[in-house]
Amino acid sequence: MDAFYAHCSTTDDLARQSHQLRRQEYEMYRRYLPSESDDVEIAAARVARATGTSDTRVTNIFLSLYRLDELPHLRALHERMFHLDLHRILAIDRALVAVDDEEVLATVDAVLVDFLTPSRPNQIMPSAARIRSKIMDVIRTEEDSAPSEDSVTFNYIDDTKGAFNALLQPAQMRAVEERIRTVAKQEKLTLPEAFVRAVLGTKKTHIVVHTYKALDIPDAPQWVSGVGWLSGHLEGKFTDIDAAAQQVTTNYTPTEPMKRFVEGRDGTCRWPGCGVPAHRAQKDHRIEWAEGGPTAPWNLVSLCQHHHNIKTDRRARYIMDPVTAEIVWLMEDGTWVMDKPTGPLAPNQRRWLQTFAQRRKSRRGRATRV
Repeated sequence: MDAFYAHCSTTDDLARQSHQLRRQEYEMYRRYLPSESDDVEIAAARVARATGTSDTRVTNIFLSLYRLDELPHLRALHERMFHLDLHRILAIDRALVAVDDEEVLATVDAVLVDFLTPSRPNQIMPSAARIRSKIMDVIRTEEDSAPSEDSVTFNYIDDTKGAFNALLQPAQMRAVEERIRTVAKQEKLTLPEAFVRAVLGTKKTHIVVHTYKALDIPDAPQWVSGVGWLSGHLEGKFTDIDAAAQQVTTNYTPTEPMKRFVEGRDGTCRWPGCGVPAHRAQKDHRIEWAEGGPTAPWNLVSLCQHHHNIKTDRRARYIMDPVTAEIVWLMEDGTWVMDKPTGPLAPNQRRWLQTFAQRRKSRRGRATRV
């Protein structure tokens, strides 16, 4: 059976209608897309009047199509499949808004073509958030520019509310989030209450942020759940996680190494399209523990609370390939969909790391010759 995305199915009437709408909308905006030397505001106003859309949205769509022109291989793929809706195309442009390095854009183009090409029948289409995350992974590991400076700003809204914004490095932000969530859980507080307690309190809170790195690949980036791939080196103790893949315990609760392996394999909740980070998801027994299902990584899947409840209520069930960790979800209405793991331990990520190392070596070689 040929590979295809579920929303591009030719046998599902709803999917066919959806595909037709995406194609017509895309081709309409392409037809009225002004050249970059034309007055974009006038062109946007014309389309906005005719479609009932705001000038701002039309302008943003035009800008996103200009961006797609800078990703020629992705554009060609899309115009063959029409699998990207405007929401996803806009997300791609927003993620690349600060990127002008042609080499980085070329890398993003190649990575997105690979990422947005289906490899299994009825595969779930990556969400706009997951596409953005993929782009940010490339930017963080490819760009040579220095990271933005950290900053904190305070805003006193009125006599009852105040707000502040913190711009931090992703790994630092992940550690801050972990501390706040830990305090909230330990002291049964809301997240805002826990935030204040974490900042003003004197009680020490021990937190651990797990990172993943391929030690056998030179200059391999590190991966943090909820953040993605990061270049550079994060201090910490490394433990070989491969052995955890074969662990089995007679207990219902998996061991810590098992949890870390499953999180590193899955990346997120495995419900199709869900973006809840795996470290915040439950570890579900595919074959129920009460029915003899072992507590072992090949029988464990990351599911957020909401989607775990759907599975528990038997509104959906799944089958997982123990080798690839690919999942086929069988829905209550008789439909099915394929989901692939996205974490650094997923089999398909190994190739991404190898190509990353090759690209970095090539770039350094060119820099040396210059």
